[in-house]
Amino acid sequence: MGLVHFDRRPYDELYAAFRWPTLDAYNIATDVCDKWAGDPDRVALIDAAPAILARFPEVRFIVAGDGDRLGEVADLARRVNQRLGREHVFVPGGRTDAPDLLRAADVVVGVARVALEAMATGKPVVIAGEGGLRGVLDADNAALMMACNFTGRGSGRAVTAGELARLLLELLDAPDRRTGLGLIGRELVERFFSIERVADQVEAVYAEVCEG
Repeated sequence: MGLVHFDRRPYDELYAAFRWPTLDAYNIATDVCDKWAGDPDRVALIDAAPAILARFPEVRFIVAGDGDRLGEVADLARRVNQRLGREHVFVPGGRTDAPDLLRAADVVVGVARVALEAMATGKPVVIAGEGGLRGVLDADNAALMMACNFTGRGSGRAVTAGELARLLLELLDAPDRRTGLGLIGRELVERFFSIERVADQVEAVYAEVCEG
């Protein structure tokens, strides 16, 4: 993974593109394909929005990405925004500036590559997606998360709006914890998933083959 792409600070251009006010607000990002939770008419993060907004009324929810059900996700977001009386849920579709979206986030919900890219930006991650819920990535569970490829498969825990809201509210309530978790994730990516690390592993394999 080329970490340089995740080190830029994108806020001015990104906020202008979405016409977001540059007021203090929390951004929570996820991927369209990561958030289907059993019922195909539901997206857990969008369903969790009202409970989160009751405590943090300036939160924005960014549900990015593409897929067969993008239209359904966008329709759900419109209905929720109508009920809320304000646009809190944004569904921008497929984009080429994923690193910028992740850097603009305060918390990221996702699995697999989405989780890894969020870790590369130094953001705290809630491992939750179609395969299930693992929870917040931290130093204690990092080895398990890596063994599961940063997915919820085999966790035995369904992704529900209530549980997701609980985890996100805990993170929004603790800025120092968010910072610490982001540093843990970034360090993991640097140690195990950077281009330099992968290149070293490939070189070691070639050396072993040549010596054999």
